[in-house]
Amino acid sequence: MFRRSSVRVYRMRSSSAGGVRHGKAVEVSGPKYHATIKRRAAAVRGLQSGGVVQPDSVSFGHERVLWLQPDVQLPSVGHVDTAQWSVEQTLVFARSLLEALSEMHEGGLVHGQLDTATVRVRMSGGVPRAVITDIPPVVVSGWSEHAAPEVQLGEGVSSASDIFGAGYVIASVLSGRAIDGAGRHPSWLREEPGAVDFRLPAGAAWLAPLLEPLLRRRPEDRPYDAFLVAQQFARALGEASA
Repeated sequence: MFRRSSVRVYRMRSSSAGGVRHGKAVEVSGPKYHATIKRRAAAVRGLQSGGVVQPDSVSFGHERVLWLQPDVQLPSVGHVDTAQWSVEQTLVFARSLLEALSEMHEGGLVHGQLDTATVRVRMSGGVPRAVITDIPPVVVSGWSEHAAPEVQLGEGVSSASDIFGAGYVIASVLSGRAIDGAGRHPSWLREEPGAVDFRLPAGAAWLAPLLEPLLRRRPEDRPYDAFLVAQQFARALGEASA
């Protein structure tokens, strides 16, 4: 269990007609977040893609909101040996991540905490596809040490923040490890303009120009349209498969 502002996260087990369910409960104290959480809950429920996991339930009380996220029986990116993936497999995964993100953004929902823990991998016929989980009821600074610089610094969250998160996940998959500097004090992320440092293996080095814009420190310097970025990765997949 840990605390971030007015947010408490812990494991929960609940019983229903379908049996015992396990998940992660996010408890938000105080009524000031109610309107925001109601909007986010409505946006999540409106998503149709299998690439985004919806919360099990959202219950409102006077003193707290309880947002229950189900256990997802899929490994997180951080627990998959992505070094064994081909460049083509990684590009399919990247495109599916950005397409799921695009649907979220079109529905008015920003995740704000994308990293190798909140993105899962679903294998289908040997092809990896991304599944976005753990959509938070509110986005607060300090939740993830790998969030975009502006989120870590409490300066707000936008679609560009999610683009940074997607770039972080894709770069980590391609390099087989966390990108350089991850987890350092967020002030480091603003020492100079440009992208955070990342290194790709020789076979994937040609993808660096695609990733660099996603990992720029300043949100105004990043793309904001996940669908257009997904199309760029789709074109790269076509080149890799040719």
